[in-house]
Amino acid sequence: MRKEGKVNFWLSQLFRREKGVKLIFDCHNYSKEKKVKLTIVEFIDYTRIWWDQFILSRGRNHERPTLCELDALLKW
Repeated sequence: MRKEGKVNFWLSQLFRREKGVKLIFDCHNYSKEKKVKLTIVEFIDYTRIWWDQFILSRGRNHERPTLCELDALLKW
């Protein structure tokens, strides 16, 4: 998959999770503090999935990510 395709895929996943979080908040009367905590948990989970997929794809090719590469990926 080309870099643009990967970015579009991950952005679509991110927006899907954001919509899910908003739906949860619409259904429940959470305090702002609890909303922040729930959002953090949701996006940390997303980040872990992203990282695992990234490492797996690199491992198949016996490559290790460089710091410059990681920095570029995180800035998209």
